[in-house]
Amino acid sequence: MARFSAFRISPLRLIRSRPLRPFAKRLLDRGLWRVTPHAVGIGMAVGCFFGILLPFGQILCAVALAVVLRGNLLSAALSTLISNPLTFPPIYYAAWQTGKLIKTWLPGDVVSEAAHLADETHVVSESLLGSMGAASGEVLLGLLILAPLAALAGYLLGRSLSQFRQGWRKTDLHRTSA
Repeated sequence: MARFSAFRISPLRLIRSRPLRPFAKRLLDRGLWRVTPHAVGIGMAVGCFFGILLPFGQILCAVALAVVLRGNLLSAALSTLISNPLTFPPIYYAAWQTGKLIKTWLPGDVVSEAAHLADETHVVSESLLGSMGAASGEVLLGLLILAPLAALAGYLLGRSLSQFRQGWRKTDLHRTSA
């Protein structure tokens, strides 16, 4: 068991890293590391949301929002791994298909007004998103729809797993004391 202690994540070990030292006082708050159904659910919801929505910087954004919402930091960071090199293609394919489907439901004038506004402000047409073609808008639309759904699923899953863990620990304590 001692050889795995090098891989164990603890708050003290995290704040020893140079980039996290300015945030050490905030990250050592015990409430951010507690394992309650609500805290774990919030952490997983935030992590799944940013894991789906952002292609990079997911963990930093998830931990920052988990601090604000008082969610579990470890579950927020770990649940961003929902998007990894194996799941990235299916997630973006699903986002593209969802975006295409939603785009067909929108009236044509809404889509053309959004494109006209983007051309006027040069936000989309000059950016990387604009240079990727029409499919990038559909992918973005799909990600904006899938990310909140993933957050809801993450919250429900995190809450259920934490409640199950608490129930398991209570029954385990009763067995050992009897």
